[in-house]
Amino acid sequence: MRTYNLPKSFFNDLKESTRLIKPDSLNRILKENMIFKMPSGLEKADAPVLVMVGEKDYKILKKSANDLMNVLSNSKGAVALKWGHVWNLESPKLFNIVLRRWINDIVLPEGVLIS
Repeated sequence: MRTYNLPKSFFNDLKESTRLIKPDSLNRILKENMIFKMPSGLEKADAPVLVMVGEKDYKILKKSANDLMNVLSNSKGAVALKWGHVWNLESPKLFNIVLRRWINDIVLPEGVLIS
């Protein structure tokens, strides 16, 4: 679980949920990931959106986050310093604080950069 920096206590649950994915479902997931394009008309959305990534996240996900923010005019990006792809599991307290503060338009905590 080093790739995701998950606590060891999550390993068995992740392993089991991964094992339960049916081959057909996995094929559809992988295919959609390879051919995904931003939906037509997404640029018309005006709802506030917080696009969050971890500092140690994969480059392709950081690029996708930037692409999403370029399309959504009412979006902001947040980078959780020192955390990876599943920083909501690595640091659930920080994740919840970030969400609550963003929803309530309060300055985000130390350790999170806004872009």
